[in-house]
Amino acid sequence: TDINMPEMDGLTMSRTIRNNLETAFLPIIALTGKNDANTQMQSYEYVDAFITKPFDLNYLNGRIIKLLITSNT
Repeated sequence: TDINMPEMDGLTMSRTIRNNLETAFLPIIALTGKNDANTQMQSYEYVDAFITKPFDLNYLNGRIIKLLITSNT
């Protein structure tokens, strides 16, 4: 997700996912241009990883793999 999205921001979407029993287990990564500490702290209530743009694709792939491994244990 991105923090800034049209119609529904990423935090609202993440909160909706977390509050639904059918989707609460899904890992969520926030990819965003907002890199201030307040946004990052708010995000960690709902997301599993917070990555600022521009991002390194290898880093993103590593975070995805780590989240998938962790979610399956």
